Amino acid sequence: MLINTYNDIIPKSNRNKKGQSIICFPDTFCVVDIETTGLSPKWDEIIEIGAVRYSKGKETGRFNFLIQPSRRSDGMYIDDFISELTGITNDDLEKAPVLESVIDSFQAFLGSEIIVGYNVGFDINFLYDAFLRILNRPLTNDYIDLLRIVRKLYPEMPHHRLEDVLNKYGIQNKRAHRAMSDVEATKCCFDILYDEVKRRFGAENTFIESFKHTNKKKIRASEIFGDKEKQDERSPFFGQYCVFTGKLEKYNRQEAMQLVADMGGINEDRITHKTNYLILGNNDYCSSIVEGKSSKQKQAERYKLNGQDIEILPESVFYDMIEEYLSSNRISTEEEWVQNESKDWVENVREMLNKTIKNRELPKKSLFLEENKSQKVPERTISFTIYIWEPSYPPIINEKITKNKNVCTINLSTVKARPNELTLYIRNNQAHALQNKLPDDANIQPYTKADIETGTTRVCINCASENLIQYLQDNVEYCIDNYVSKESSFGCCSKYEKCSDYGRCIHENLLYSKACAYRSNLERGRVFYGKNRNIE
Repeated sequence: MLINTYNDIIPKSNRNKKGQSIICFPDTFCVVDIETTGLSPKWDEIIEIGAVRYSKGKETGRFNFLIQPSRRSDGMYIDDFISELTGITNDDLEKAPVLESVIDSFQAFLGSEIIVGYNVGFDINFLYDAFLRILNRPLTNDYIDLLRIVRKLYPEMPHHRLEDVLNKYGIQNKRAHRAMSDVEATKCCFDILYDEVKRRFGAENTFIESFKHTNKKKIRASEIFGDKEKQDERSPFFGQYCVFTGKLEKYNRQEAMQLVADMGGINEDRITHKTNYLILGNNDYCSSIVEGKSSKQKQAERYKLNGQDIEILPESVFYDMIEEYLSSNRISTEEEWVQNESKDWVENVREMLNKTIKNRELPKKSLFLEENKSQKVPERTISFTIYIWEPSYPPIINEKITKNKNVCTINLSTVKARPNELTLYIRNNQAHALQNKLPDDANIQPYTKADIETGTTRVCINCASENLIQYLQDNVEYCIDNYVSKESSFGCCSKYEKCSDYGRCIHENLLYSKACAYRSNLERGRVFYGKNRNIE
């Protein structure tokens, strides 16, 4: 999974004595997978651990527990997106043990076995922090990340997710994103990869040696050339000498150097008296680090103390500088696009929302389109958001509109290859439920780390699409049908006799009345009162 925005990068803390990422196919190992409330070991928590031990191809033990995390501010353990993604419910977690009562037995089950997983660095970091916090000792087991092996064997594949490998070989993972099911799928992938290695390389050692050789091959900074059409004297790195140190979270080293070169910067392999920027990656992966600093960082600090014009940038600040430049560079283009191209579809969206309110007999202003302004350039529109608003009941005079539910955020795009394209950010997996209604000229994007954190699906569609308004309406209708009133305790407003006569709910606020027990009966054709009664 890729990180979607520059600001989503969270620097890792140092994890001393953490096991090494290795490449091999051992006879004895333990396949591990966890599910979590989100992506950050600092802020999120484990909600399920699954593990299976194997010895000489045979299963020797299983470990599987749901884990109860801390309650959220809304009283729930997980949000709707995580629940829908994993199939784990808040009720399931209500009965689950807390991590403190499970982690010790998991450590005993795991022992010193090599850990096998898919993109397992994610799982390792969560488990390492849990071991250190609860057991007061680090997780030191070496681990095999099958994602690294897949990328080596299948560089031509557009994506290298676990499901992509399984699909390639016609294998289904029916309960994806549940720990034990993913463990079994990972073991299946492990066997497939081992067979492929033997078929291609003849012996495991030959593959390992070729892998090591590939890893040691470095691209020199002087071999990275920028695209002259992209270079701009206004960019923060134009004419600046830049050096990278440590492992980057978002890009590999070559990709990051290419960003610098395309902006007119000059890449260097080492710190010199000309260096203007040192960009810091994560140094956890480097065994030669002393006192948490690389030799490049220490040298840059010495040069800075001696008066050299050199700045030391954390990776996240590096991306912030790029994003700030790109944002300011897009201002004139986007303003022109908003003024000239967006007027028609914005009015059409507002007209669609008003018609939906009327047709669905919703409270006035319960659907609205809000124009979002840039914080850096307030007069510049960067996106529009459709909201559902549930007015209070009984009604409050001149009640201020609040943003109860974000249906979708419509981001503006000025990509040259896709002029006038809109990127729709559909919350709560709504777009995923409506894939069958996607316009022909739209496409749904794979989840990224940032998308998973916010429960978002991205759909790209051209603003000129004839089906744009209809697609937005489908999402709005879906959200209305699945709307849950904030007044969860609402039972019945005592209009049940009139509702029975009409055969439907006649409450003034149909969003509020979605929590009515009798309304749900009426919608199922169950009438308990009056002339239309069909239930004794």
